[in-house]
Amino acid sequence: INAHSLTVYSFMSNHPDLAVSSSRLRTFLFLTIPFLIWLFLFRHFLSFEKHLGWDAMAYYEHFKFFVDHISSGHYPFWEPDRDGGISFELFSRRIGSYNPFFWGISVLRWLQVPFNAAYMGFAAVYFLFGCVLFYRTLRLFFGPSLTSCIGYVLFMFSAAGLQVFYAYLLWL
Repeated sequence: INAHSLTVYSFMSNHPDLAVSSSRLRTFLFLTIPFLIWLFLFRHFLSFEKHLGWDAMAYYEHFKFFVDHISSGHYPFWEPDRDGGISFELFSRRIGSYNPFFWGISVLRWLQVPFNAAYMGFAAVYFLFGCVLFYRTLRLFFGPSLTSCIGYVLFMFSAAGLQVFYAYLLWL
């Protein structure tokens, strides 16, 4: 321990707001940097360089149909272009047609963002939101500790976290 570290410690103890903001900055960085790494690792997926496979294409088409109709002021009850026409009820229950996050796609479309980019941006942000909620849940059990942050990172890069995009991962 030298005189400088004692001076910094006494300064921080006299200004508790600085200690709290430093802790929040560390937590913010610890939550942001892994997500940026995740974005880099999934860049081909998010940019549509990798093709959608299995159920992913059907979900993409359903989202597009739903967002296009909601944006034009119509709630779709029938999807005429799929299998000779089907009720939209089954799909709308799976995606949660009253989910307010879908309006994010509509806002991006209104800003002239291509649907592919708006949809993948929505998927990435929605996944991050789920990871942050997982982190907040861990904080309830473990407090604001390193354990909570490590749990967040493990969830983000684990098979459980990737299940969100499982249908989209075709030959990564």
